[in-house]
Amino acid sequence: MASTNPTREEMIKEIEALKAANAKLEAERAAKVVKPTVRVSDKGAISVYGLSRFPLTVYAESFLKLLAMGDEIKAFIEANKAVLSHKGDTVEVAQAKQAMRDKLPHLAAKLAERAASAPGQTGTV
Repeated sequence: MASTNPTREEMIKEIEALKAANAKLEAERAAKVVKPTVRVSDKGAISVYGLSRFPLTVYAESFLKLLAMGDEIKAFIEANKAVLSHKGDTVEVAQAKQAMRDKLPHLAAKLAERAASAPGQTGTV
């Protein structure tokens, strides 16, 4: 009677095939670009799907204000890109950025002190 149990070599070969298939599926999923979609929410707001796990929902007036600030928001992102998080950040990068963000209030207070103590800057002699 023939044995139906796979040999060690057959199991290793099957595992390798499954790993390769899994890697291919992961690569396809990562390469898939999701185009955001826009819908009207139940409460009459604008919901943008496809940016993250949950939709971004904002009322039309607020969206128009954001759109008017487009250039300002882009400039802000560019000026603060060193401390802003990105979806692909590693744990180490995220921790380093958090450490920099933690220092921001302290640095802002020092700059305010320096500006207040600078002669001729406050309008007083």
